[in-house]
Amino acid sequence: MGAVVEEPADRYVRVTAQEAAAAVAGRVCQACRGPKSPGFAFCRTDHLALTALDRAQVARPQADGFVDAYNAALLHLRAHPVRQKQLAPRGGWAFASPIELAAAGFVFLDEAHCRVPRCGRLVWWFRSPDGKRVAVNAGHRQDPKPHDWQPHRASCPDPGYFERTQARRAERRTGKPRRRALQTSARGAR
Repeated sequence: MGAVVEEPADRYVRVTAQEAAAAVAGRVCQACRGPKSPGFAFCRTDHLALTALDRAQVARPQADGFVDAYNAALLHLRAHPVRQKQLAPRGGWAFASPIELAAAGFVFLDEAHCRVPRCGRLVWWFRSPDGKRVAVNAGHRQDPKPHDWQPHRASCPDPGYFERTQARRAERRTGKPRRRALQTSARGAR
């Protein structure tokens, strides 16, 4: 017969609103018992292991339904002790190595040097899970620098070079200047 695995006694225990508020204000993550910042429901590792919808629901402790979302996330994290990063945080890049990129669904395509004048940095091309091509600064696996394994567009001296080049090519091909899209909001008005 197989060995009996003991489950933690508090795995299925639901927390009350007061306990959830105390957990958010505390410095100990209730899922992994590790350190966390006050004001957050879980530590960064556990937070990134949740899906985007779950992260959004546990990000607002004052919102209606927070206690239910907190309990569901806590149950999920306790049932899945191996943490796997789901997606990069919104507006950020959470990958620090090619192994993390591959685990997130990025597929390596090619290695090249940036063609922007005054740049020439070695970049690795990946296809993102949503099908877009992404140039990533290549770096050392053992000794990464701050810009290593980050999107190259953020550190390139002239990130608009390729858009201008495409516009010039389209103009030569068609004989007329490429029109910019009509403005739909006042946000980018000049």
